[in-house]
Amino acid sequence: MKRFSFLLIFLFPIFLLGIIGCNGDDDDGPSGPTLDPPSNLSAVALSNSEVELTWVDRSSGAAGFIVERSTDGVNWLGIAEIEAGGTGYTNSGLSEGKVYHYRIKAKIGSDMSVATEPVSVTTLPITPEDLVMTNVTGSMIELSWSDESDVEDGYNLERKLESAEDFTSIAELDANSITCQDTDVEADKVYIYRIQATIGDIASEWSNELTVSVIMGPSDFAAIVVSCSEIGLTWTDNSMVETGFRLERKAGTGDWVVAANLDADVVSYNDTGLEEATNYSYQVIGILEDGESDPSNIATATTMLISPVNLTATKEENNPTIINLLWEEASNAEDGFELQRKLGAEGQYMGLINLPENTTSYTDPNTTANSTYYYRLRAIASGDIISEWSNEISIITTILTPQAPSDLELEALSYYQVKLNWQDNSDNELGFVINRSFFRFEGYSVIDTVSLDQTEYIDDEDLTALTSYYYHVYAFNADGASNLSNIVRITTLEGPPGAPQSLTIEEFSYTHVKLNWMDTADNEEGFVIEKSLSGDNWEELVRLSADSSWCFDFDVEQLTTYYYRIYAFNYVGNSDYSNSVEISTPLAPPATPTSLRLDEGWENNPTIEMVAIEWDDNSEDELGFKLYRRLPPSMAWAEIAELENDEDDFIDENVDPSTTYNYYVIAYNDAGNSGFSNEFSVTTPMLPPVAPEQLEAEPAGLTEIQLSWRTEGRTETHFIIERRDEEDGEFIEIGQSPRWAYSFNDMDLEPDDVTYWYRVKAVNSGGISDYSNIAEATTPSLLIIDDDFEDYDVDGVPDGIWSVTGGAGASASITDEDFHSEEKSVYFTDTTDANAQLQAIDFFPIRDGVFDYWFKIKLGGYFGLATWVGANVGFAESFFPDSTLCNWNGGGYDVIGRFDIDEEWIHITFNLEDGNFTMLFDDEVIIEDQRMVSVGPISEIWFFTFTGAASNTEDAWVDDVHLEIIVPEEDQGLRGPLRTLEVPAVKNIPPGLFNIISPSK
Repeated sequence: MKRFSFLLIFLFPIFLLGIIGCNGDDDDGPSGPTLDPPSNLSAVALSNSEVELTWVDRSSGAAGFIVERSTDGVNWLGIAEIEAGGTGYTNSGLSEGKVYHYRIKAKIGSDMSVATEPVSVTTLPITPEDLVMTNVTGSMIELSWSDESDVEDGYNLERKLESAEDFTSIAELDANSITCQDTDVEADKVYIYRIQATIGDIASEWSNELTVSVIMGPSDFAAIVVSCSEIGLTWTDNSMVETGFRLERKAGTGDWVVAANLDADVVSYNDTGLEEATNYSYQVIGILEDGESDPSNIATATTMLISPVNLTATKEENNPTIINLLWEEASNAEDGFELQRKLGAEGQYMGLINLPENTTSYTDPNTTANSTYYYRLRAIASGDIISEWSNEISIITTILTPQAPSDLELEALSYYQVKLNWQDNSDNELGFVINRSFFRFEGYSVIDTVSLDQTEYIDDEDLTALTSYYYHVYAFNADGASNLSNIVRITTLEGPPGAPQSLTIEEFSYTHVKLNWMDTADNEEGFVIEKSLSGDNWEELVRLSADSSWCFDFDVEQLTTYYYRIYAFNYVGNSDYSNSVEISTPLAPPATPTSLRLDEGWENNPTIEMVAIEWDDNSEDELGFKLYRRLPPSMAWAEIAELENDEDDFIDENVDPSTTYNYYVIAYNDAGNSGFSNEFSVTTPMLPPVAPEQLEAEPAGLTEIQLSWRTEGRTETHFIIERRDEEDGEFIEIGQSPRWAYSFNDMDLEPDDVTYWYRVKAVNSGGISDYSNIAEATTPSLLIIDDDFEDYDVDGVPDGIWSVTGGAGASASITDEDFHSEEKSVYFTDTTDANAQLQAIDFFPIRDGVFDYWFKIKLGGYFGLATWVGANVGFAESFFPDSTLCNWNGGGYDVIGRFDIDEEWIHITFNLEDGNFTMLFDDEVIIEDQRMVSVGPISEIWFFTFTGAASNTEDAWVDDVHLEIIVPEEDQGLRGPLRTLEVPAVKNIPPGLFNIISPSK
């Protein structure tokens, strides 16, 4: 608009001069054709590719016009020639957002006027397309569009309410934008949007207008418990534009899940299939086609417990005022039950008793005679959670009217007959009244009265086919009528199918008869074959499916005449019978013997010498029996006896012990052999096992003794181990060992020199062997040593516990020198070459507990420590750091040495329970939990002190030795004697190292 106004102002003087000029010409009078340039030239961009030009024709005569265009205002190109009298031209095929310059010349023949003053115009940018809504909520609308322009520098987004007249700009967006979120919206209003591309003050045409509805979310959301599996939900629909609702639910603190997708305008829903006694939270969200509202408020409710079911009441047989109540527990979450009672139908329920959980019965002794009581109960739980009431049950303490009949059942006999059956529950009725109606709860009429004790009735009064009827029955006597029975509905049937025809005997033998017939019906559900021995007393043989046309009867006997007939049936009734046929069967082989078994007349059956068997003779026409037997390894059957008729037992005396035999028997006559009897298997008894031999007992730990033995037999199933705790005591069984296992570990014994005696016997199905020899063993001693050498002579070598071995010039003695705390120490001297002194403490193998070893040492050369010798367990060299490893493995033992320490406490701990190993120097952990070979029993601790010329050291000492085996608390008071270690000769090793002593017990 600004550019257009400017153009008018710019052209106005020219236009005015034209008018003046024209007036002047008019004053001069008529003249010939003139060639004046047009005036008032204007250019307007119609779109991104079109510009419209208009001008005023100032020429006279037949002057035409030449339209010229330039893109730079300098170089001009004629683009169109307009006929005389033309005043406008539309230039198409232009580029978007580009500046074009135009001017006009008048033309007569080859003469042209001067050009008009040029005018400039910029084409519009390409209009955005496909303005759409991509998401909408109660407080936001998200829009998107297609950016079609390559030159825009921004977008102008406008909006108005559907009810408003004018659009308002709501956003100025950057170039290449394709989305925008409008968050200044109100719920349940309809907005209309449009958008245009802009280049400065130039704008494209408007896009398509987009109408969007904003949805207002539901409110006043409420949840009401309906039952143990149902919660009712209601809310206020605040929107007129939703397409539906999404109901969300979570159980407890779980995640939200979709409970239901509902139609528009729905304001309630019952959520079913829930878990009992569970707290549920809900929220509802309005849905649009492309958006949704904000969620409603959250509503919560806790489902009820599942109600008890099948509440029943009965009276004590001898005391009708004592009421026994029974019910079924249906809930898994109740804490108990609340039982209520009222007197009479108009009475008010009162609490009778609260019962604990899992209760299913209660006896009410507080009733009066000739009264009617009503009962109901419900489950209860903490947090005021309850179930619905169970079924209500009533009972009369004195029965006057008869009990109601029950279990009423109906059967459609035909399209005009219905058969009723019911249960007579009374012994004082005078009769029963039959009622019928077309409706379930009204319109009943009495159709008949029957006598007492009658429980069956056929109704054929005015019934019509394919019609539904409802029935109930009640009993009556002089005091009145019983309650009604259950109500049952039935629909009468169509007509029965047509009768089968042409029944014939296709084949027969003594084992079967085959029947054939023609099926003439197309609505049968099946066929019933009937059979008779006389042609009068018919019995049903078999029922067949629809479209059947043949049948086998395998339930026939020899030399017997049979009659057959057939009828079809469907849900309406039965057809007429077909023709009957007669057939006589031929002679059959004898009946199969059955129940082949051990002969019950033999007390010891079987034995290692014979097997007695018997069977049931089911035939009266056999000529005899044949008995067959098989046994490993061939498993082939062989006849072992042929017996006379009526014989039904046999003794097989050709048997071996501990052998399995299989038998079967057949009967035979002139018609052939019977079928095989059952196959009977029997195993002859086994001989008792031989006695175990060479029973030995050895300690396996502080509280464990290991037994081992041998046996020449291989038939035992297991061994029984017995023990006595005193030499003249009684043996008792302490355990069993399976076959092929010739050892047993007796655990949890008393430690510390306690002796036990053992014996073993073998067992199999044939009996028990003699006992083995008696073996004895003693549990090992427990040990604690605390040696400060105070009990030794000053100049004497330690004796007993300590053993010292050295090379020439090596010696050991007790000294009072103040090596540590003014206590005595063992002092070693070696004035010659490299030899070794060994101090060794030996004890019985230890398999559990914690083992601690402390000492202090002055190192005079090399020092080493080795453990677990004799158990084939040692330390790998990589177990110790390089700074502590001697890097020598002599006699299969790793040695720790080369310690650069002096007069420091060394503390070593072995934990046999968890495999830990720790070494400390003056409370500083040097090694802990390093890789360690599997733990075996500890039997010796060796302590080495090395002296000699190789180290230029002449003496060494050790003192304050403490050795402790920590055993379970209950055994800590037990102590045992100390054992000495025999020290063999010194073993030589390569020069430059040191000698090592390999002790043995």
